[in-house]
Amino acid sequence: MTDSLARFEEPLRATLTRTLTIALIGGTVLSLMSKGRLFWPIAVTVMLWPSLGGHYVEIWFLHWLRPRLPAERGAQLFARLGTWFVAGVLFAWCMALTARMLTGMTVRAIPWWVGGLGFIGIELVAHLALRSRRRPSVYDGASIIVSLLVCITLFAACADRQPARMPVNGVRPGRQPVALYGTWIQMRPRSGDTLQIRPGGTANGPSIDPELGIGRTTRWEVLGIGMLCLGDPKSMACRGLRVSGDTLRLADRHGSLYLRRK
Repeated sequence: MTDSLARFEEPLRATLTRTLTIALIGGTVLSLMSKGRLFWPIAVTVMLWPSLGGHYVEIWFLHWLRPRLPAERGAQLFARLGTWFVAGVLFAWCMALTARMLTGMTVRAIPWWVGGLGFIGIELVAHLALRSRRRPSVYDGASIIVSLLVCITLFAACADRQPARMPVNGVRPGRQPVALYGTWIQMRPRSGDTLQIRPGGTANGPSIDPELGIGRTTRWEVLGIGMLCLGDPKSMACRGLRVSGDTLRLADRHGSLYLRRK
């Protein structure tokens, strides 16, 4: 095996430079994709789990687990893929928990299998970069074609499988959330304001967050992670929601509470 059992060593500065750069790039993409739900500093902090955490998972595998495995290439390859999968599942959960703690909003983790397969895909791509620089990688001692086929198969399985459409906080993702239709009277923090939620994504009500520059509510959208987004065509703010009968709660700093007008 060209991928030797020598301990991996690099200066701390190099580790931090690489992992922080990955977190900055990934956090920027995550913040843009969230449409304002995650501020950039929070998104970068969340991305430290797969970037910096992934580095130390790899160190643990190389220094502790791999020396205890059989020398056969197949056993070590499957153990490495399994380690990445478990780490990806844990990172997905930790990322959701971190975002929830920093924002106070209800943030649900992505499906466990997506986290596991996604992290495997990230590591396989990263190891392609290592191989191109002639550094030890997971592809050493194996056909590059076979390794790429493994990568393609994992991504295909991730893309083809659809998560179960289960209700999230009283609203079923992917369907018209009729539970939200109607006129809601705000009870907290301000009493008396009304919010009308209509089919087709139109709404009428006060701004959900004037401090962020969000205009009067004329549009609404429900995301599959249990988020209600309110705002105008130019900007929207999203909050975790929970619907129970004629009660609507938003996960914001005020603990906003609405009751449906009969």
